[in-house]
Amino acid sequence: MTGLSRVVALVAGLMFSMPLASGSALADGVSYAQTPSQWSLLPEDGQFAMITFDGDREILMLQASVAADRVQDALEMVWLFPVPASPENSTLLQIPGLSPLQGYYLDDLARQKARRDLALVYSTQLWTIPLALSTVVYMGAPGGTLQKSLASNGDLNVNPGIEIFERVEQHGVVTELVSAASASALSAYLEGYDISLPSGSLDKIQEYVSEDYCFVSSRVSNATSFVTENRVRNGFSQSVYTFSVFVGFQTDRIFYPMKLTSAYGPQKVPIVLEILDFVHIHSSMSSLDVRYCIAKPYAVRDSSVRAFFAEQIDRDGITEDGTLDHLEFTLVTMEPSGYEMTEDLWFDDSSSAKTLGVASYVYRWSWTLVFPMFFAISAFASFASGSIVYRAYRPKRLKFAALGLANVTTILGIWLIARAVRIEETYVQPKEGQPILYLRSYLILFSILFIGLSVVWNFALESIIL
Repeated sequence: MTGLSRVVALVAGLMFSMPLASGSALADGVSYAQTPSQWSLLPEDGQFAMITFDGDREILMLQASVAADRVQDALEMVWLFPVPASPENSTLLQIPGLSPLQGYYLDDLARQKARRDLALVYSTQLWTIPLALSTVVYMGAPGGTLQKSLASNGDLNVNPGIEIFERVEQHGVVTELVSAASASALSAYLEGYDISLPSGSLDKIQEYVSEDYCFVSSRVSNATSFVTENRVRNGFSQSVYTFSVFVGFQTDRIFYPMKLTSAYGPQKVPIVLEILDFVHIHSSMSSLDVRYCIAKPYAVRDSSVRAFFAEQIDRDGITEDGTLDHLEFTLVTMEPSGYEMTEDLWFDDSSSAKTLGVASYVYRWSWTLVFPMFFAISAFASFASGSIVYRAYRPKRLKFAALGLANVTTILGIWLIARAVRIEETYVQPKEGQPILYLRSYLILFSILFIGLSVVWNFALESIIL
């Protein structure tokens, strides 16, 4: 290796790299490269997080990606990010085998479910079966599964005002749960490894310290071993190494750290969050997109992964082959600049989320909308058809409306029932001795009105879901 450097990252905040004769820093997808005279910004590829929350405790898997060539040229790497809890109420976790979720957008599934039910509605007319089949459209997966990585390194020494509560070593990476008495203490802690915080970050770190936040510090003591034991992946824009940290902590709301990243100004970082269950986000960021999703069957490989999905397993159960079905999650994607990341992200859990609207209801209970409307449209179509076709014979309109309910047995059923009850004798009042032969016209008009009203209802329902 040439041009070896030390790297530090304050994720959802800052990431730094520093050469032996010069230095650099990476932050939330941004790297600072230092020459002997100044620091300059270098972009990070992106971030990915998976979050689960049981109402009292959050487990956060935070993964970032760093350009492969930056990692390969590094001597040491250090990653640091804040946690909104005291170290006594936080813990480091090791959850190997946790893979990103894949699935379908909830609104797409809702449309698909409604269309399948409406296909049954259309097919009652028999001649419309091809139309019914054409309405069943299968939606694709929402994507939203990314890999991100972060680099971290160095043997950190305990400084005054710094207390290390927990340490985990795995695959050449040392992760520590750190408490700092002040921002200056944390700065001194990093300076012991030749890492200098960028200007303006100390005030933000002091805000975290004053609110009793702790910090997670991860470091790679031997970058050569790290590169050897990890494989290069495809990132957003380049080849990257991915690096993950797991931490569990007590909180009454779901948290994702971002505030420190405002130090990066115009730099943009792609970020993807997968949060179990449906949640509501509090943010005014213009680049942020929130989609509610249903995951494909997810394999729970071992006990540590089972612990991550513990609430969902307790609530929904797990299949005999060890998979979770119909797992709900919120997919948050964004590509904000540092200027936008002035506040951390906070989410309300599913019990208080109020933004799911019609899509969630239609996905679960579409039949409660489709089939009552089926009966209403059938009754109205028959009422209107009888009123129009037999208008000269004083039709008994309520009887025609009731006849429309026989549409549940298809248009053929209506024809048989109409013949059986002799509607042209009992549902109208013809002049004496005048035969009425309009049944065929009634059935044709009924079918046309029924299909037309059903199509209108279909478009109206989908526009509401949108």
